[in-house]
Amino acid sequence: MWLNGEFVGLGPTQPIARETRYDGFDVTGLLRRGTTNSLGALAYTTTDKRFQSHLVVEYSDGSRETFGTTTDWKTLNGSRVFPAAGSIGTQYFTAPKENINAASYPTGFSEPGFDDSRWTRAEAKNVFSDLEATPTAKVTQQLQLPERIVEKSPGNYFLDYGRTWIGGLSLDLEGVNGQILDLRFGEVLSAPETVRFAMNTGNTYQDKWTLRDGRQQLETWGMRVFRYAEVQGAPTGLTANDFPALAQVYPFDPEGAAFSSSDDNLVKVWELSRHTVDATNHNLYVDSWTRERDAYEADSYLQMMANFYVSDDPTLGNYSLEYLLTGRTWPTEWPMYTILAFHDSYTQTGDTTALARNYNSLKAKLPTRWVEPSTGLIRKNSGSNGANSCTDCDIVDWPGSERDGYVFRPYNTVINAIGHQSYVDMAAIATALGKNDDAAEFTAIAQRLRSAANERLFDTTKGAWRDGLNADGSSIDHFAIQATVFATAFGLADEQRAAQAASYIESRGMACSVYCAAFVLEALYDGDRADVAHAMLTSTGLRSWMNMINKGAGATAEAWDSTLKGNLTYSHPWAASPAYNIPQGMFGIRPTVPGYAAFDVRPQPAAVEWASVRLPTLKGSIGVAHHTHDGRTDIAVHVPGNTVARAFVPGAAEDREPIVYLDGRATPATWERGYLRVDDVPAGCHVLSLEPGTGPRTDERLLDACPDGGPTSPMDETAPIITGLPDTGSLIPDNQPLKILATDDGYGVRSFTATVDDQVVDATQSIDLKGRRGDVVITARAVDNAGLSTEVTTTVTVFPEEGSKSAPGVGVLSTDQGHTTGLRGGTYSVVMDMWWGSNGGMFRLYENGKLIATDYPSPETPKAQKVSVLVEGKANGTYTYTGELINARGSTATKSLVVQVTNAAPGKAVLSNDNWDGDGAYTVTGDMWWGTNATSYRLLENDVLIDEKSLTSATPAAQKTTTFVTGRAAGSYRYTLILVNAVGETSSETMVVKVK
Repeated sequence: MWLNGEFVGLGPTQPIARETRYDGFDVTGLLRRGTTNSLGALAYTTTDKRFQSHLVVEYSDGSRETFGTTTDWKTLNGSRVFPAAGSIGTQYFTAPKENINAASYPTGFSEPGFDDSRWTRAEAKNVFSDLEATPTAKVTQQLQLPERIVEKSPGNYFLDYGRTWIGGLSLDLEGVNGQILDLRFGEVLSAPETVRFAMNTGNTYQDKWTLRDGRQQLETWGMRVFRYAEVQGAPTGLTANDFPALAQVYPFDPEGAAFSSSDDNLVKVWELSRHTVDATNHNLYVDSWTRERDAYEADSYLQMMANFYVSDDPTLGNYSLEYLLTGRTWPTEWPMYTILAFHDSYTQTGDTTALARNYNSLKAKLPTRWVEPSTGLIRKNSGSNGANSCTDCDIVDWPGSERDGYVFRPYNTVINAIGHQSYVDMAAIATALGKNDDAAEFTAIAQRLRSAANERLFDTTKGAWRDGLNADGSSIDHFAIQATVFATAFGLADEQRAAQAASYIESRGMACSVYCAAFVLEALYDGDRADVAHAMLTSTGLRSWMNMINKGAGATAEAWDSTLKGNLTYSHPWAASPAYNIPQGMFGIRPTVPGYAAFDVRPQPAAVEWASVRLPTLKGSIGVAHHTHDGRTDIAVHVPGNTVARAFVPGAAEDREPIVYLDGRATPATWERGYLRVDDVPAGCHVLSLEPGTGPRTDERLLDACPDGGPTSPMDETAPIITGLPDTGSLIPDNQPLKILATDDGYGVRSFTATVDDQVVDATQSIDLKGRRGDVVITARAVDNAGLSTEVTTTVTVFPEEGSKSAPGVGVLSTDQGHTTGLRGGTYSVVMDMWWGSNGGMFRLYENGKLIATDYPSPETPKAQKVSVLVEGKANGTYTYTGELINARGSTATKSLVVQVTNAAPGKAVLSNDNWDGDGAYTVTGDMWWGTNATSYRLLENDVLIDEKSLTSATPAAQKTTTFVTGRAAGSYRYTLILVNAVGETSSETMVVKVK
């Protein structure tokens, strides 16, 4: 329909039952004030040729006027414009070829002033009495230019639009009368730059336009599904701008969903899937607009799931589900998918209206009649033989050649798996509607079925589900991949079985169809095997989405390859499951409260270094990104308003501190299956990391998830401040507790710890030093919620304290040098005596102004105090000693004590020998009769060392050395004995021994 020459819309939408659906359009912007307005329509049908339209005008004063179809409307039979030329359809539907005769085309018929005088008045017919509005958005027309154009020969063009569209062409070109344009459309090519317009499906997408003289604008109105086109017989020298595709598109926001990744193939697969959904929705979910144009429950379920992750408009999906409620298709499983679809729509939107309206119809879709009371399993005594296209026949997978040799028996694992999920979802629906008795009944059936299936259908050794059981209950020893895939995807598996199932799926590869592939990926993500899911998503093998892309598909196909299905079509939105598998599986985005009032984000990055995704919801845009680097994975999440998220950060070890840095702030988390879970992440953009620092907040790989940039909260970049620790070298009485504090004006202090001599103490309490003596090392460490830390270490000297009233009394120094030896040697004691006064808890002794000893006498005022300090190894010289006695009230110095050391080195030895016969064999003896003892000696012969040994020091006792000399030749030999101790050496006089 057009208004004043401008496109308004198309229709009608298929009815759900026997009603007549009408589509409404807001045409306010197309009306012309104060002048004539004109409506025009192009209508086609093979039966019941009625057309009804109303233009309702509401004026500013509140009044309303309706202009409807009456016999005043003019009509033109379209047979001259579109002469009969056959159908572009298949065995399933008829749609006319559009062989336009331009000379007869009523150019401008929908514009004011058009001369319709030769047109006939409309014939009056009965009005549609059962009109109901279509509760969806309206299909629009878009002009899409080709991405590639080749003029193969003069006037013959090959066009590649880069992706699939539904519609045709809109051409504005010069022509001559009788010139014929041959338009050919197709999904794939039959040869390079040659469109397969006679398609394997039975469609023949070929139209011929006969031009008139002059400039003319012609366009198709019907639905062709194509990526490629050829136009033959056109003027030469045309460009891409001259060949816009006239695409019929259900409204979508091209910026609403986005995905980027370090893996190019993953991006290509997502883009193919997302575009398939956007381009092929049209006004009803159908298997394909190419071959059948009919709806199937499982197809609609998968198409709806893909739509939920690229669009925030649920109306088309909900309408399509209600359309399927009024009828069913043949497979056993398909009606159960209707329950799953209504349930998942509810979880996405939070709207229970459709659930309440259709509750009884949904309940009737449950497989209750087949649930066997004795086993709890679903048993079908008919339709379980692998037959096709018969009501309640098990399909398992399609095409049949892709069933992996599935063995069909009365107890079918796939049927039980989908049945289990239908009871689980129906229980949730009943709960949402307050039907608690029904919910309890459905839950009990589901639980019993799950237990029975795991007990009898799961093989623990193989880690997989068998195809089913024979009629007598005996096991089938066959494990088609579909049994394990559907059992895992539809909730029969617990965590352990899901992991085993994922490993089994890995061993089998993609041994099933495109339909089953959606659930293969779900099962792999459920089993935490994102690595295998990623490999399948990006595979270039025969059974892969990349194979479709490499074969030139502009939309997803119903089978992996034309070798697997002869009448293959590339226009199946249900085959675009990566559009939801990637955000739901790889990013773990799932609503946990219906309508995204709360949702989870649990990325499984696997082999993908970085990726980000944005998806529209009724709450607003959700964005998630992850980036693996430096041995960790950081994530970002954009939480829309009026909702809250749980974010799972991967890579967490169970034994690490359960802390995640949320926007740089340390946040308590809960460990769960290799993740740290942060609850109640609020609205806004947030980054989460296992490591502190500002890096994640500025990581461009993460901020792609956030439409308005990164976190807006200020980052704490200032470490905590620790106060209360005394300076290193401070003297601290042991009765003085230390109170240290940690403060942080940014995110606040997260942890505060302290050690005293490596012993952990409670930093939040006063540190008790009682009983400690001498140097004490105190370390305090504070960490704030940004992960910034401050560590301070101080070494203080602690002394005993009794609560002194005054500084210590005066101590007197003395020495015991020479008292027992009579020598002024280098080893002696310096003694401090404090005879009367306040006691000290610490005594320091200085030698020539340098501290050499510290002692900690116990203070017991008014008792006298004595401290003795042993001084050793002093060389000859003068030593001046001073001391100080210290308590909490102060310190008191002693008077000086001078000690002279004159006998520090060993005494001098006297050498002798017994070489009476001069024969060259003799003993050399050294005697030190009195003096400071040596600790070792060296004996030199002719200045060459011939003997050295240790000696026992026992000053002032005598010391003796003996060395036996033999084999000396005749001559003179000089001997010198050197006595050694710690402070010096003393050499004897030289002794000469002559050998004859």
